[in-house]
Amino acid sequence: MQSINSSSITTFCVIVGTIILLVVFIIIVLYREGKQKLIAKRTEIVKEYSKKYQKIKQINGQYPFSPLQQQYRIAKNCKTKQEFDKTDIDTILCSDISDNLAEYKQLLNSVIRNQNQYELYNKDFNICLYEITDEDKELYLKWDFFDEYEEKLCEELRQKPITELIVKVEKEYYSPKGRNHYRACSVFDTKEIIAHYKEARLHSEFDYIFKTSYYKNDNRRDPIPPSMRYDIMKRDGFRCVLCGASAQDGVKLHIDHILPVSKGGVTEPSNLRTLCDKCNLGKGAKYDPYGFN
Repeated sequence: MQSINSSSITTFCVIVGTIILLVVFIIIVLYREGKQKLIAKRTEIVKEYSKKYQKIKQINGQYPFSPLQQQYRIAKNCKTKQEFDKTDIDTILCSDISDNLAEYKQLLNSVIRNQNQYELYNKDFNICLYEITDEDKELYLKWDFFDEYEEKLCEELRQKPITELIVKVEKEYYSPKGRNHYRACSVFDTKEIIAHYKEARLHSEFDYIFKTSYYKNDNRRDPIPPSMRYDIMKRDGFRCVLCGASAQDGVKLHIDHILPVSKGGVTEPSNLRTLCDKCNLGKGAKYDPYGFN
């Protein structure tokens, strides 16, 4: 009999405990749902009646920021340990910038634009947020929760654009069997990226000028091909275009650069003409950009 009573009491206690836990769970759920509904209702009230909230939405529309990544990554996988040791991380960055000058220019312009706009945006945002009008005071008196919810909702509207260009540069080397792994990295900020960009751009401009002048000089100084020489003379009637003399008059015909080589003239049909030896010698390297040549 005692055994039966003990078992019944235990069962009863389990049932009561389960019911209590269930009731507590229901109360918690109902409380949370009620709290969420209350928050939602108060939020809607603030969004509907707050002039400050509406004005900040308008301010956000006046400042469109450029979308950028938090961080950009450049990775180089070295084929040998010697290459890993000799490869400088700054050199990896400079090489990447040199290969993508237009992209880096756009990124830097976007970052600088974001920086300049964010300063103005924050000023307008804070003036609007902390300015209290008579209409605001009336709303704060009418609803005691209004100012707290309003400030929270307005802060949620605050834009947080990317105003720094961060580039992480890495170099890695894995041994052939994968037993050894070497890795090094550095992080560069906007000022460092700008400095590297300026250096890469100067090198690019120098290379362009050098290569352009090199190829132009090659083009200008190469001997005139026999085929081109014949075409020019045929075009000019096998006569000197200045005096009209031909080989039958006992002169030797030359092909002359109208704009002399020393002044940038190129070996192209439009810059070539037929002159006799006397006219060509007399002309020399003269060129009048405003007169007859």
